[in-house]
Amino acid sequence: MTEFSTLQRPPFSEYWADEESFSAWLADKDNIHYLREVLGLHGLVAEELEREVEGYFVDIYARDETFGVEVVVENQFGRSDHDHWGKANTYSANLDADVIVWIAGEFTDGHREAVRDHNETADRAVFALRAEVVEIEGCNRAAFRLVPEVEPTEWPYGEDVDRGVYQEQFFKQFVAIAEDEGNEALASGDVHPHSSSAPHVYHLPIAADISTSDYRLSLRATGTGLAVRLEIDKDDDHTAFDAFEANRQEIGEELRSRIRGDAEITWERGSEDKIRDVIATQYSEGEFDLRAVNRYDAYHQWLLSATRALRSTFAGRIQRLHSQL
Repeated sequence: MTEFSTLQRPPFSEYWADEESFSAWLADKDNIHYLREVLGLHGLVAEELEREVEGYFVDIYARDETFGVEVVVENQFGRSDHDHWGKANTYSANLDADVIVWIAGEFTDGHREAVRDHNETADRAVFALRAEVVEIEGCNRAAFRLVPEVEPTEWPYGEDVDRGVYQEQFFKQFVAIAEDEGNEALASGDVHPHSSSAPHVYHLPIAADISTSDYRLSLRATGTGLAVRLEIDKDDDHTAFDAFEANRQEIGEELRSRIRGDAEITWERGSEDKIRDVIATQYSEGEFDLRAVNRYDAYHQWLLSATRALRSTFAGRIQRLHSQL
């Protein structure tokens, strides 16, 4: 009868003195393939270790040379904690990185849920990766691996790479149609992608005569739906969002009267984990399928009408609100 050996998982401290030495090992050209493989970013290169941001230091700052995707990597030994999660978000926001990679020996249920929520509501993709060293009893060699605990809901660089191609083509056609119709939807500036790692998110200003950068329209085409969102950079007391929500019924009726076809309207007040207040219109005329190219005309017309509706409904309200502050 075959006898099997026992797998053992020793603590990281048996192989690396501290998190800094682990970061240096993982960033080395001979080892970064562990990150490349799990992320699907095969052109990933570590550009800097311990990069200073707001008095703290990013463990690994990396960039994919193929797609231009910028990545911050936060490493920690042992169980995930709020300190490392908070630092990872601070680093990515200050560096305007496209991706957060959070590596830990173990993730709590709460932190897994926080990462899932972030991936569903924020623009920046997050990977929660469990790091393991595995030894076989009686063998003098060990294996290292990174195991995904949570991955982005939308990621155009892994097995589903073709979706990114569809998203890019979808918005390219949308811009062309908008320009053919007199550029009305793009009157305050060209629509542009959020980043090279997010072809499903395009942004444009709310209006040409509103100078503040606190407001923007975000157009999204993902596997879960088509939407246009008014995003409000969160202030301490949510002044703008609360002022609009006080007239929620009136605004909802106004939006529905202006949007072509059906739309679901949602209100999301920012929190510690959600960096923006969001008022969103969601396509609800059946299932949205990026691969259904024959339906693009209907999708684009809905997107144009929703963009116009949000602009018409909120531009004046924003101007009046700021004139009173």
